[in-house]
Amino acid sequence: GIPVTATESGGQIFYGLTDDQGFYHIDCGLGTYTVEAHPQQYHSLTCMSTPVTTFVNLFDTDVINIPLEAMVYCPLMHVDLSVPILREIDSSIYTIQYCNLGTDTAYNVSIDVIIDPFLNVGSFSQTPSNQLGSIYTFNIGTVPFGECGIITATVIVDTAAILGQTHCVSASIRPDTVCTPVIWTGSRLAVNPYCQNDTAFFQINNLSSTASLKRSLSVFEDDILMLKDSVIVPGTGDSIIAITANVRSFYRLQIEQEPGYPAILGDTFASAFIEGCRLDANGNFNVGYPNQYPNGSSSPFLTIDCTPNVASYDPNNKTAQPLGYSSNHYIAPNQYIDYQVNFQNTGTDTAFTVIIIDTISNNFLNPASLQVTAGSHPYTWTLKGNGILEVRFDNIMLPDSNTNEALSHGFVKFRIDQVDDNPAGSIIYNNADIYFDNNPPIRTNTTFHEIGIDFFTIDVIQIQKAPTLNVRVFPNPFQDQTTILVENREFEELELTVFDMTGRLVERKTDSYSGQIQLRRKNLIQGIYVYRLIGDGQLISSGKVMVR
Repeated sequence: GIPVTATESGGQIFYGLTDDQGFYHIDCGLGTYTVEAHPQQYHSLTCMSTPVTTFVNLFDTDVINIPLEAMVYCPLMHVDLSVPILREIDSSIYTIQYCNLGTDTAYNVSIDVIIDPFLNVGSFSQTPSNQLGSIYTFNIGTVPFGECGIITATVIVDTAAILGQTHCVSASIRPDTVCTPVIWTGSRLAVNPYCQNDTAFFQINNLSSTASLKRSLSVFEDDILMLKDSVIVPGTGDSIIAITANVRSFYRLQIEQEPGYPAILGDTFASAFIEGCRLDANGNFNVGYPNQYPNGSSSPFLTIDCTPNVASYDPNNKTAQPLGYSSNHYIAPNQYIDYQVNFQNTGTDTAFTVIIIDTISNNFLNPASLQVTAGSHPYTWTLKGNGILEVRFDNIMLPDSNTNEALSHGFVKFRIDQVDDNPAGSIIYNNADIYFDNNPPIRTNTTFHEIGIDFFTIDVIQIQKAPTLNVRVFPNPFQDQTTILVENREFEELELTVFDMTGRLVERKTDSYSGQIQLRRKNLIQGIYVYRLIGDGQLISSGKVMVR
């Protein structure tokens, strides 16, 4: 799966892809070429001082060996997931694909999958080893380097969901350590969203012991940038943004990581969204906004798939994430794109082979960065020509939709980087052809993105930040009772809510005219809990308590 490029003296680029034995093949015309490999993490080209230049005659073949050296011997786990379609009336199948992209065997591999609360789980292809609420843990065991596997989950959209609502499923894989030197001493920010009454809260957590630099954040209401601000987040602490939600509105917060933040740890920003915090009289809210933006899951150890449920649909289509902002589908320069080609056998008999052909525009995209990251069925893929991706599902045995609707669907998903620093105004088009056995190809819709800079519509409004107060919890851990004290301030009413680690509410209590509130153990079992403290209608503190 290592791309190899042959760049003709005039600038035209031809591509090849190594197979599982390391062999590659590049078709090209008469000319002089510079041949270069593009290795992934943990490999280097230190044995070669420069790329190789060769002259290819007519009907000639040149063999160029490119030595790759393993810098370290250790695993590198990767996980991705997706679903071709979500509907209320039919079951849908998520495929979770995991691979060891490193240079050594991985041991004690496990995956945590978090299912959206509006998705009802029917079954898994592998029995979870543990379940805590919506979190399912799978013990995979040993994964040799270069090996992959899949887990499938059958779900159906709950009838309580509204049409067009977005459902997010995430997966994280362990071990999640990086063996090459990734020396990062700065902060690591994450965002936890939640809604309470008519207020949307974004809790910005610092996962590092190092306080963050002053970081820029943006808050969106629907597709309007409503706030540009900055914040310093203390080491292993948090900062909370509270927004009085409008009826039906969608909210999203994005905050920059520090300069130099390693891509293998995640995107250059942390983000989260809240859809449907405040419903209208009919129980509806605005939909269609979450996938306009990147979801911030560039790390190989984490994947987040956010898919809206649909009614009528084209079963053979192509999607892109991020979709892009507004009707112009604006994205920033250097933003990677996750493409997905969905297909369905709507014929009258089983399909034995499905082939996807996707010609990549190498004017604005970099085919050498392309990696196929998930597929609904076992597949092989190659890269050839001037950037042609071919994915083959041989012996797929895809039933027709009349025989088995749920199993008649499939998909392939791949990630690709832009060419460095595409100029504003560049437009990236992409589509694919789907071949079912020997039938004529089906052409998907064409996706497009426009490269933009400062393209958000801005309408800054007043926003309410949670007050900064000194809150103490003592004792913590506790056995029988703990006190949560707000120093030097009293409130007409304090409200304490306590949740277990699955997000289930386990305790709620209020106290009037006080600066402190007690939490008694009662029926709480031993473990860690999350508390939120509301003072006179405002969130003033949140954190963790431990029951011994």
